[in-house]
Amino acid sequence: MGDLSAAEVAKHKSATDCWFIINGKVYDVTNFLVDHPGGEDALLAVAGKDASQDFEEVGHSDSAKEQMEQFLVGFVEGYAGDKDSMPAKRSAVEEEEEEEEPVMRPLAIDPADRPSVFLKYVVPLLLLCLAFALQFFGKKKNPEDPSS
Repeated sequence: MGDLSAAEVAKHKSATDCWFIINGKVYDVTNFLVDHPGGEDALLAVAGKDASQDFEEVGHSDSAKEQMEQFLVGFVEGYAGDKDSMPAKRSAVEEEEEEEEPVMRPLAIDPADRPSVFLKYVVPLLLLCLAFALQFFGKKKNPEDPSS
């Protein structure tokens, strides 16, 4: 694996030849395009470019980051990071021992979606309460009717 210029990486930006840079490392993901969980368009959108920010924003899992190393073809010229930092292969027993419990996070509602949440849940609930109140309190008691 050698050092590659950004100009060299920029030449590889098609579905038949797809490379990009993530944190100074150059990856050839041509054979992974059809298998990418986010679809091949997500990878082609950053083909030939530095995709570090896009990669971090998506929040890939540790296993996805480990899987990437098989597509590593080199480093960008001037890369100052550790070129020997590729993860060592671990046995299945080691992986099971290191497996962590999933983290339960509270459901966060995006502030931009609050009006739709209000319309979806609160308005129907209020209408239901109003209908119940009208049904229960809306009956006029007739003094001549013994059933009321």
